Amino acid sequence: MSLAKSAKELARAAGGSHSTVDARTRIIMQLVNNLKFEQNIQIRNISQLKEKNIENWLRSGREKGLSPRTLQNRLTSVRAVLKAAERYDTISRLENTAKKVGFAGASRDGVRKPPSDQQINLMLSKVNHQGVRLCLEMMNEFGLRQKEAVMSAASLEKWLRDITNDRHGRFQLIQGSKGGRPREIWPNNPQYASALVSRAIEYARQNDGKLVAGDLKRALGKFNRESANAGFKGIHSPHSLRYAFAQRTISRVTEQGWDKRLALSFTSQVLGHGDGRGRWIEQVYSRS
Repeated sequence: MSLAKSAKELARAAGGSHSTVDARTRIIMQLVNNLKFEQNIQIRNISQLKEKNIENWLRSGREKGLSPRTLQNRLTSVRAVLKAAERYDTISRLENTAKKVGFAGASRDGVRKPPSDQQINLMLSKVNHQGVRLCLEMMNEFGLRQKEAVMSAASLEKWLRDITNDRHGRFQLIQGSKGGRPREIWPNNPQYASALVSRAIEYARQNDGKLVAGDLKRALGKFNRESANAGFKGIHSPHSLRYAFAQRTISRVTEQGWDKRLALSFTSQVLGHGDGRGRWIEQVYSRS
C-alpha cells in the first residue's frame, strides 16, 4: 500500500464529522506531497514517519507565511493520524514541536466579528439574489451555518409547523448539520422567525423547491459570490452572522435571569457545539 493511500485511510479512521475528516485528509496529503517533492523522503508507511520530517514540513509552512493557527491545525491533524496508527511514541515527542518551530501559543480567538444590526441591514439590502438573501437572514436569525441555510428548503414547511406550534418557536435542524448531528434551534423572536420561514417557503415554491439553484457545490459557490459582492466578507463574512446570533441569544437569556455560565452553555448547544463548550463560546463568539 502506498503512503498516500495509507495516510488517507488513517485520516478517515481518526473519526469526526465529514468536514473534519475532509480537512484532515487534505492536510495529511499536503504532508505526503511535502515529503515526496520537497524533502525527497521516500517512505511507504506512516510507521516510517519521523518527528524531524513533520517539523521540517511545519517549518516550511512557517517560512511560506502560514499563520500560527494554520500550523497548529496541521499539527493537530497529524497527531490524529498518528493516534489512529498507534504511533504514541512519536506523538509524545511532538509535544514541544510548536515551540521548536515557532508557532506556540496560537490564538483560538475568533477571526470574525459580529456586524451591527445597521451593518447587517445595509449589506442585506445589497444582495441581489433573493434566495441568498433569505439564507443570510436565516443565518442571522437562527445561527445557521451557510451549508445548513442553503440546504434548508426541504425542511422549511416542517420548521414553520414547529415554530407555530411551540410557544418558544423551537424547531429541529437536521439536514446539512455538521456531522449529521440534529440540534434544536431557539429563535430569539418566534414571531419574526415564522414570517421569515414563510417568505422562504414562498420563494422556494417558485424556484423548483430551492433557495439557491444547482447542486450543493454550485449553490454554495453562488451563495459565497453573492454574499461577498454585498459586503459579507473578511471579518464580516456570512459566518459572522452566527456570532451576531450568539450574542443576541446570550443577551436575551441573561436578561431573563440566567447566570452567565448557563447562558453560554445553552448558546453552545443552539449553535451545535454541545453543552460543554461554554468557555469557548465566550472566547470566540462573545468578542465584539
